[in-house]
Amino acid sequence: DRYDIGAYFDLAHKIDEKFICPLNTHSEILCDHWLLKLYRALNMTNVGWVGSTGSFESMEGFHPFPNVHIRTTGFMITTSLFQKIALNVTIQSKIDCDKFESGPDSLTNQVLASGNHLLLVGRNGRGYSTKWWSSSDTFRQGSQDNLLIGDNHTRLYGMANWLDRCATVRNTWGRYLGYGVVLG
Repeated sequence: DRYDIGAYFDLAHKIDEKFICPLNTHSEILCDHWLLKLYRALNMTNVGWVGSTGSFESMEGFHPFPNVHIRTTGFMITTSLFQKIALNVTIQSKIDCDKFESGPDSLTNQVLASGNHLLLVGRNGRGYSTKWWSSSDTFRQGSQDNLLIGDNHTRLYGMANWLDRCATVRNTWGRYLGYGVVLG
């Protein structure tokens, strides 16, 4: 009833595990040892949240581009941090989910406000800071060869013709594609 994010909240408040790793119904694990790769990245110094895909994309009424955020289709976070952030969030619509993922009070922005860092984790096991997301060969980049966990959006990108891919890349990464960028 409360979309994938609402289900993640419900689960986080019912378990005693130190970490949670939610995947949505569109998620597709693309390599061996994927969970270990996420776990190792999350346990690096001052890392608060890791995910398999991230974007700079923005929606009308959200932060302007570049709107840095980890996507919520496959990620790992400490249960305690997720529970703390989830306390003040209400999910009743798809737009509520979008706001939680990439709005002004998004999970990304709250993790950053807590003094922690974000990492995208590639199939190669490397954790990429936001500076390197646009050149990580993960979400909506080239052939996405370094993608750890795919989803309906990565599959659509993979099936798109060249012109549609170019438009999608422009919306996702803009002028930052392939460059180490300093954001912050």
